Amino acid sequence: MESTIASVRLIAVNPDGSRFPIDIEVGTPYKDPKHDGAWRCPISMKGYHNRLPDLGGGDSFQTLCIVLNFVRRQLEHAQSDGIRLLMIEDGKEFDFPLDAYFPSE
Repeated sequence: MESTIASVRLIAVNPDGSRFPIDIEVGTPYKDPKHDGAWRCPISMKGYHNRLPDLGGGDSFQTLCIVLNFVRRQLEHAQSDGIRLLMIEDGKEFDFPLDAYFPSE
């Protein structure tokens, strides 16, 4: 990804206790060169989805919202499959506060 505008690293813990990292990166929205008036935005969730296409929308803001909503849905799906999502800060692990990153109100 050429220019990352936001990123976070999570640790996923499967129900069997095995762990793996999920590195989430969102790139800068750009005008779609193939579709006049459309925009695209790079998204990466390495460790969970190793190859994702750039997602699209009608303008840069909508495209960014679509990408962030996609990330939220993927993380909710992981949790519904029994995967625990953790963050590490100052060497301490804690549950990823999904609702703080994606508030419903």
